[in-house]
Amino acid sequence: EIDYSECHFRYFCKYGLNIRARDRREMDFRDLGSLVNSCLENILSGCSTKDEFISMTDEVITDKIKEFAEKYKAENLAGDFGKNARLDSKFDKFTEDTLYLVNHLKEELAASQFMPEKFEFEINEATGGEPFRIKGHEGTEIILQGKIDRVDSYTDPETGEKFIRIIDYKT
Repeated sequence: EIDYSECHFRYFCKYGLNIRARDRREMDFRDLGSLVNSCLENILSGCSTKDEFISMTDEVITDKIKEFAEKYKAENLAGDFGKNARLDSKFDKFTEDTLYLVNHLKEELAASQFMPEKFEFEINEATGGEPFRIKGHEGTEIILQGKIDRVDSYTDPETGEKFIRIIDYKT
């Protein structure tokens, strides 16, 4: 509570102009998870073939991570406004950790015949997607719906049979 007799200007700012202290927007775990998902999606979807992704150098990957991190910071964390060296350090650590993750993903995809097909794929009636239904014991029905971080697929060239792999990132 501000008393008019204490400071006329402060009283005017609070009650006349209705100025309030700005909440600081810090990066939390949800932001970090969204940022990792965004980086992985953009890096993977930016490659037209698996070989293109697998052959990316650490330097190229790091540049892309930094590009997507800066874009995320601008769109979701008010850019550099009110940021400090601590947040810059978090972003540097994030870049290092995400590079490790992307390199692990390169190794994983190189060792399999699967290829990422869809990102942030929604399965629910509201978006026009048909939920996955499983008939259970005694007529019960299980309905699976939600958002999948990544869907990989592989089609056997001999049989034409398609295999699906569901990936849910945990950050």
